[in-house]
Amino acid sequence: MAYSPGLMVKCSIFGEMFRSILNLISKKPELAKPNAKLRLLSTGTRREHGYLLIYGLIFNESDQDINNVVAIAECFSSNGTFISKSDMLVDDMTIKPKQISSFSMAAEDEPDIEDVQISFKHFFGEKIAASDIYNLG
Repeated sequence: MAYSPGLMVKCSIFGEMFRSILNLISKKPELAKPNAKLRLLSTGTRREHGYLLIYGLIFNESDQDINNVVAIAECFSSNGTFISKSDMLVDDMTIKPKQISSFSMAAEDEPDIEDVQISFKHFFGEKIAASDIYNLG
C-alpha cells in the first residue's frame, strides 16, 4: 500500500475530533451548590386531545444560576395509585437568581388521573429543593 499524506491528515483530524468528543462526553456535570432552591409560583392542568397538559411558573430563590432544570409530573388516581410520570426541561436553560421561568409538559391522559405532583431536578439527576410544591386536583 502506498503512503498517502492526505490520508494521514484525514486520520489525524478524525482522531482529534474523536478525542474532543470523548472529552466532552466524559466530563461530569457541574454539581449545584446546596442552596439551589426553586419556588413553585403557579400551576395548572388542562385535558386536551387525549393528553393532560401540565404547566406552571417557577422562581429561582437562590443566589446562583440554576442550569438544566427538569420539571417532573407524577400522576395518581384518587386513591393514591401511581399512574404515570412525565418530565420536560423548563423553558429557560439557565434560571438566574430571582428570575421566573415557565414549564409545560404533556402526559397521556388517563380517566383515572385525579392528582398530579410536581417536582424538579437537574438534567443529570440531582433533585432541586423547591417550596410550595403541592398537588394539583
